[in-house]
Amino acid sequence: MFKDIKSKMGTGLVVVLLLLLLRLQAQGQPFSAEIMAFAKRDSLSFPKKGGILFVGSSSIGGWVDMEDRLQDYAIIRRGFGGSTYSDILRYLHEIVLPYRPSKLFLYAGENDLVQGKAVGSIITTLAKIHEVVKKELPYTDLYIISAKPSIKLQSYQAEISELNRRIQAFALAQSSTVSYVDIYNAMLDPDGNLKPGLFISDNLHLNATGYDIWEHVIRQFL
Repeated sequence: MFKDIKSKMGTGLVVVLLLLLLRLQAQGQPFSAEIMAFAKRDSLSFPKKGGILFVGSSSIGGWVDMEDRLQDYAIIRRGFGGSTYSDILRYLHEIVLPYRPSKLFLYAGENDLVQGKAVGSIITTLAKIHEVVKKELPYTDLYIISAKPSIKLQSYQAEISELNRRIQAFALAQSSTVSYVDIYNAMLDPDGNLKPGLFISDNLHLNATGYDIWEHVIRQFL
């Protein structure tokens, strides 16, 4: 079962990881089923080290044609809907560190705000993620994608704008290995209004046109 990954991760480590995830699932940890699914997929075919890893909430998980759009790159997509920066921090050792990516893109923030987390608290969690990545993956460049605007979360507009401002400031304060990826402004028209026709019927998740904008922005960092 683990034949394909012996030389990359080690059979013993994969077994330990799967046992750990089973324990998390038994304890009712959030998203344990999704994380377990990633681990099972890796046990069958583990991604090569040095790939480009995208981790985040449903905007990453729902980008189902990302690998096709970016087929010239070794893309690893680990998105799980409803997740926050705290969830990414919780599962760094399961869905980030083992892949040893050359580039790591993070996307979260909206769910954090909806759950009532203060912007300062979100930035503190992001800083903790950065510290772990910097220590464990010193050759990995970190890219933090801004929170997106949406029709459904229009009442959170002020908080989203403040969060993005703080994320950008955080990225600028770090070394050149941390970048801010601004998809927020790319989704606005010249008058600062949300461009029409970017979402599916729930007015929150992106359609193909919305992902066209994301692809255009993200390609500049690949």
